[in-house]
This record gives sequence, structure tokens and C-alpha cells, in this order.
Amino acid sequence: MSSYAPFSEDIVLNKGIRAVLAASLLAVTLSSAVSAQEPAPAAAPPNMDAFNAAWRTRIDELSKSPDAHLAANKRVALEFLFGLVLASEGKEDIEDVTNRYLDVGYIQHDPNILTGRDGFTRWFRAGGQTPNTPTAPKVDLRQVDLPTMVAAVAEGDYVTTLSQHLFPDPTSPGQRYMWFHIGFFRIQNGKIIEHWDEGMKGAYWCRLGLCDPK
Repeated sequence: MSSYAPFSEDIVLNKGIRAVLAASLLAVTLSSAVSAQEPAPAAAPPNMDAFNAAWRTRIDELSKSPDAHLAANKRVALEFLFGLVLASEGKEDIEDVTNRYLDVGYIQHDPNILTGRDGFTRWFRAGGQTPNTPTAPKVDLRQVDLPTMVAAVAEGDYVTTLSQHLFPDPTSPGQRYMWFHIGFFRIQNGKIIEHWDEGMKGAYWCRLGLCDPK
């Protein structure tokens, strides 16, 4: 497995991604948010070219395997997560991303995300909002940095990914903390057919500091 590459402060976005890559990643994109605390210090200006190059290099590194089937499956999962980030930044259309990587019968086990390929697409376009998603975010998601991929492990039809994120700290205004997200995918014939992560209804978002608990 490739060596771990720490988060680079040179590849950040101060006002772009509104996502929790809820496992991946997956990314939960919120198109706008209102902060109830002082914003974190401004990050460096976004450098999307550097970010794209870094992700492409990381995908190539993490996809390597002596088993061609495992290498291909890891690449599908990683390219899908990369596509979600690009879609959240308006660099790709989310429907193109989901058509490319998700099976039409895609099963989503995170209760905060709609299941099915069309359901996931609608959820993404709605800014990650479902009846199970608490509203009134209390952190400024404009201060969430673009994620870094740490690892991808494959066995059979299954791929596990680990991504690294910097979030505003809801317990310490003006500070950010490092958070890691684990995604678990089942892939067949080059398409993601099933996904799991640690998502829970309601409490999951509050645990990330993204809502005001009732």
C-alpha cells in the first residue's frame, strides 16, 4: 500500500465544497450554510489545478494491485469520490458522474441519503437534504477543505476507502479539526451497486457539528 500522505494546506478551498463525503466521502453537499459562530481563519486561495493533479496521482497510487480485478474496483470507487468533489464544485454534472459509476439499481445504506442511482442524484442536487437530515447548520461549511484520500483496500467485489477532512470545530470557534471518513462499496462489472458508511439518522449530522441538537 502506498505511504500515507498528510493533508496539504496548499490544496484547500475556502468557499467551494459544501460536502461531507459521507462515505466516501460520501460527499454531502450543502449549497449554502449560515454560521452561528465566528468563521475559521481564511484558508489559502483555492488551487483546483493542484488539487486535481494531487487526486489523480493519489488515485493512481491507491489503485495499484497485482490483481487487475482489485485494481479496477479500487479505481471505480476512487474516481466516483473524485467525481463527487468535482460535481460539488460545478466542474462536473452530477448526473454524468452517477451514470458513469453507479448501477441503476444502486443500494444506499446510509439513511441520510436517497437510495438508487436516480435517488442519489436527486439527493445531491437537493444539497444533501432529506427528511432525516436536521436543518439549521451551526458551522460555516464554506470553511470545510477539500478532502484528501488516505487509503483504499479491496477484496473480492468490496472496496473500503479512507478520506481525510478538515472541519470547523463546533466546540472551539475559529479552530478546525481533522476528521476521517470510511466508505465501503460493492462493485460489479465496473459499477458501484451498494454502499455503506457510518451514517445515522439525525445524530450523525449533529455529531459532526452540522446541526443544533433538539
